[in-house]
Parts: sequence; structure tokens; C-alpha cells
Amino acid sequence: MTCELDIARAVATGVLPSPTVWLNAQYIACRISGTGCAWRERVGEFVIRDKQEWCSAVFLRRCLGLPLVWQHPSTGTLTSKYFGENICGYCLYSYVHPELDEPWGVFRVLDANAATILASGDCDTSPGVVVDNEVCSTTELDGKKLLCEGLPKLLDHLAICSKGVWTREGESGVLVTEEEV
Repeated sequence: MTCELDIARAVATGVLPSPTVWLNAQYIACRISGTGCAWRERVGEFVIRDKQEWCSAVFLRRCLGLPLVWQHPSTGTLTSKYFGENICGYCLYSYVHPELDEPWGVFRVLDANAATILASGDCDTSPGVVVDNEVCSTTELDGKKLLCEGLPKLLDHLAICSKGVWTREGESGVLVTEEEV
């Protein structure tokens, strides 16, 4: 029997392309977060996310059902109004990307316009999180703030944006494969 979870697993393993249209939705692989070190231009700091924590089975379970929204809300976390106006999908299946060692998910996208834009390959992703200051530490690196970020106390949403903090060397946080593997 084929169900939505089978489709999501097939997209995650490359058996089906990303995106894949199945029944009333598209299934698209997206980066949930990068790991390692990145520069946050908006707040002027480096951030480090430990791949052992961010790729753990516990964190991957937390990603299931994660809302996919357009841009981060100005409040930092979702409100009922923002959610209703900006959600385009949710995480159905989460996994560790085999080459990048970072958490990814296959999102079931129900908004046809959003799916078309995502499939263009011009989008990136950025996780909306609330950090727990008790599991974070701050130091200085080359005169810049360095935040060693533990797992968030709230994994609020995944935002679709033009360029995210974890964009590296032109890599998009949205996987668009040209043809079936």
C-alpha cells in the first residue's frame, strides 16, 4: 500500500524527485537547520550548532509536524493570525541528510502557488527557534560574538526565505532534483 509517508520516504532517499506531486500535494525536501558554524548578519554574530545534537533522533522527532511558512514572523514566533495567513505545508518525514550531516525534512506542501515557487530552486530555509540560555554559551571570535547554541526549547517553524543563515556556497535549503534517480 502506498501512503503519504511512503512518498515522503522515497523523496528523502532519492527514489522519487523533490518535489514529487502525489494526489493533492507536493512533497519537497527542505533543510531544517544547518550544523557547524554560520554567520548571522542580522544580529552580527557567529552561531555554532553541534551536529550530534541537531541530528539526534530526539531532535528529528521534534521536527515532525513542523509548520512551513513564508518568511519569519516579525514577532519571532508564530501567532494564530500569522500561521493562518502564511502556512504552506508541514514536515511529514525528518532525516539526516547523508552528505551534509544536517537535519532535513520532507514537507507536504498543499499550497499550489507555494509549491511552484519552491520548485523554482530560488528559495532557502531558515528555522524559527527560541533558544534556552541555559544550554547556550557565548564567547568572542575575531572581535565578533560567537554563540554556541544547544537545542532550542521551542522549534517553532521553518521559514521559506530568499537566503537563510545556513546558505553555503549557493546551496539552497530546498532540494529540487531535475529527474528521478
